[in-house]
Amino acid sequence: MQNEPSTLKYNIMREVNTKGEPQLTIIEQYADTEALKKHSATEPFKELGRSFKRENLLARPLEIKFVKPVAGFDSRGGSKL
Repeated sequence: MQNEPSTLKYNIMREVNTKGEPQLTIIEQYADTEALKKHSATEPFKELGRSFKRENLLARPLEIKFVKPVAGFDSRGGSKL
């Protein structure tokens, strides 16, 4: 994402659901719709999708949500993985 300054946030969260299955949630924030379109057209983005399919990593289709923050904050200086 270093070469995509319009990508404002990129976090991958891992959790284990109530059935004991691992799940990933990817949270991204873009400066505008054009930045999202540009990101979606990059080769790394496309390769990630191919990898998910090739390695059979999706138990169900991806769920994409477009949301707007209403409260909160991004960080208090937490984990820097």
